[in-house]
Amino acid sequence: MSAISKDHQAVGLEIAKLREQQGLSQIDLATDIGVSKNTIGAMERGESDFSIGKFISVCEALQASPNDLLPDRLSRNDTLSSDMQKLQDRLEKLSPYQRAQCMMMFSAMLDGVTNILS
Repeated sequence: MSAISKDHQAVGLEIAKLREQQGLSQIDLATDIGVSKNTIGAMERGESDFSIGKFISVCEALQASPNDLLPDRLSRNDTLSSDMQKLQDRLEKLSPYQRAQCMMMFSAMLDGVTNILS
């Protein structure tokens, strides 16, 4: 089994677990996101190479964040996630002009770091 299919299988298991915890059948979830029961079954077994859009639809239907459905090895970097959330919270408090200025500064800093390290 390839790494990609193992990842899909791990995500599928999380989808099935959360769906069952919520008392939903595969048919219920399929109806909510506009796919067939067979598609949900294939997703849960890791047999489906589903799109990001379909993954987001499943998250929305299950009222879960993508991190809730990602296996630990795919979502290891909790520190980065926490830092990004803090940064997002601060940016949301700025005016559109201030956010644009910050984005230009972040971009310039990241370009500089990339150039130094390459």
